[in-house]
Amino acid sequence: MRVVPRLLLLSLGLVAGIGASPRAARADLVVEPASKASFWAPDGWTSATQKRGAWALLLRRAPDEKAMCGLAVAKASGTLDWALESVEAIWKQGPERYERVSKADGLVAGTGGMRVEHKITADGRTLRCYTLVGASGDYRVALWVAHEAGLEAGYGPIVRRIHESLVLPVAAAALPPPVAAPPVSGSGTPQGAGMMFDPRFREGRAADVLVPGDAPLLRGSVDAFLDLVEAATETTLPEADEQALRDGVESDWKKAASEDRALFDDAVATREKAKAAALRGDAAMKRAAIAAFTDALFARASVKPTGPWQAVVRRAGAARLEAFGSAGEPVVSLAAVEAFEELVAFFTAVARNDGARVTEGQRLAVRSEKLKPELEGALPAARKRYAAVPRLWAFVKARWDGADADTKLRLRWAAVDLVRAIAKLPEVPADVRADGLQGYARAAAGAVETLPVFDTYTNVVANWDGVLAALLEGFGVAKNDADSMFATDPLTLR
Repeated sequence: MRVVPRLLLLSLGLVAGIGASPRAARADLVVEPASKASFWAPDGWTSATQKRGAWALLLRRAPDEKAMCGLAVAKASGTLDWALESVEAIWKQGPERYERVSKADGLVAGTGGMRVEHKITADGRTLRCYTLVGASGDYRVALWVAHEAGLEAGYGPIVRRIHESLVLPVAAAALPPPVAAPPVSGSGTPQGAGMMFDPRFREGRAADVLVPGDAPLLRGSVDAFLDLVEAATETTLPEADEQALRDGVESDWKKAASEDRALFDDAVATREKAKAAALRGDAAMKRAAIAAFTDALFARASVKPTGPWQAVVRRAGAARLEAFGSAGEPVVSLAAVEAFEELVAFFTAVARNDGARVTEGQRLAVRSEKLKPELEGALPAARKRYAAVPRLWAFVKARWDGADADTKLRLRWAAVDLVRAIAKLPEVPADVRADGLQGYARAAAGAVETLPVFDTYTNVVANWDGVLAALLEGFGVAKNDADSMFATDPLTLR
């Protein structure tokens, strides 16, 4: 029997304390009586209501049980961050894992708000949850829509319609009626802005306490430890491995041996010493600092090889040493291939303006059928760049996190232009391009409707030169300086 995430249980009305039993609901405008906040609900979705502290919840569930949405309203004077964290606290009362993927400022029902994406995992299932957080006078409002991962093609338009239907009376009264935007091409229906794919690869402050106590674990120490692990293994960890390492350090902290704690206590100072050496071009000093850390790291990892973070370290070291494909010079490691796949997934998401990912089976199929033959036939100069992709991926992540809105928009357009060209879609009209983020979102929606995520991912792999050109354009790197993206020491990027 599968475990249904608590978000779905809320929608079903099965959590203790829910006031109303579920019932079938026709497509209608769902209105919260006190605030008059409202949203459109699809036909046939089951409804339920609940009161959780200050929050009134109006919930809907799809008939196939693969999607759900909800409106949370509270009369409170808290900030938008407070509202988001309060709603997250309600979700996290169950055993499921909620991971915040991205958070960005944006228009919500015509006024300033936040757009947030979460990944929900439970019993082997993964859901994507897209949330708007806004305010209307004394009220704080959150509207979320979640669906199982991989169903973006079917549920993407529903997510957009639900989000675009949100009405906050105070905000709505202050604005003129919205004007429909023209379609991107000469036919078809207009596309709204929808969510903005805007991940953060590093969040929080170095002084944030992750594990309290007499010897607290600080976020800055974990960040530094991660940087040093990647420097020691010459990798850029895949997203899942990075999260496993972070979770492992936190879960192991209170019972960690003194030798393990010393690694973390010294991590910030060691990283800064190695970074300073790299910045001044003292390669010998940098190697010495990293070598000393590497020896201590693998010595501790070997003591408890299946430990929560130790296993990640050992796996990263093995991936760095494992050659991918047939012999060739220079050698392209499995770690480089994994970094390449992470970068392709990111670029695909930017081009589509969503966080949809290919399945594990699809990723491995593309690796075997597309990437492996490409590498086996590549000239040494091309193989050299593939081998250095871990540095390129570290460069892209750091630049994205530090980029201003204009830089991100430039990369967004470069990515969507490439994918639209692959899909043989018409060039984006100048007036749509001039509409900034709104225009980009509409252009990306056209690509999503034409190319499923697997086809987009596959074509991005096959058009690697176009991806590199888009990255150069987006981050403002001169073409004759392209090698710098592959050569910059990751320790100097943050």
